[in-house]
Amino acid sequence: MRLLKQLLPVVAVAFVGGQVVAAVQGNALLCLVLGLATAVLAVFVYAWAVRWAEHRAPVEVAVKGATTRVGLGVLIGVAWFAAVIGNIAFLGGYRVHGFGSAAGPIGLFGFMAAAAVTEELMFRGVLFRLIEGRLDTWIALVLTAVLFGLWHSINPDATVWGAVAIAIEAGGTLAAAYAATRKLWLPIGLHFGWNFAESGIFGTEVSGNGQTQG
Repeated sequence: MRLLKQLLPVVAVAFVGGQVVAAVQGNALLCLVLGLATAVLAVFVYAWAVRWAEHRAPVEVAVKGATTRVGLGVLIGVAWFAAVIGNIAFLGGYRVHGFGSAAGPIGLFGFMAAAAVTEELMFRGVLFRLIEGRLDTWIALVLTAVLFGLWHSINPDATVWGAVAIAIEAGGTLAAAYAATRKLWLPIGLHFGWNFAESGIFGTEVSGNGQTQG
């Protein structure tokens, strides 16, 4: 019941926010504002759900140190993906064919912020944390990584190999970042940095979603 009490409200915010942001993707400023609003609302709803279900302060989303941890995560996430692109380019698999509009990354910033925050709240904040409390850290890491891969397998252009890769490199890494810090801010920053670099900077597809604006 604790899982449902915390997961369902966050899923509801993610679904409604995702639909609203998708509906205004043609307007970069609206996409930015509504995406950031979805991210902020999701954190407040998660904090409320934790207080309601567990009768404790939601320390994993405490404001103190949030900016530093998110910023560090974003820097690592961007550098992480840049290293991947550098390797692919070295092997001849990545070429720049042109540049997108200046408005593209602005809208993507909001879209990716909403996705990174809501997914981290669902998978690391609720699922990983509660499974770990009942079972074991390694079991929670494996189970949530598999679920994370399956979650992305429903995207329009998803492939089996893509879902497996997401489960291993993202599901495992992001859960480990939470387990190491016991705060959600670092994995949120990592998630956002990777996704924004993937699409907003290097113009590649994101998790089978076809989000390419770089």
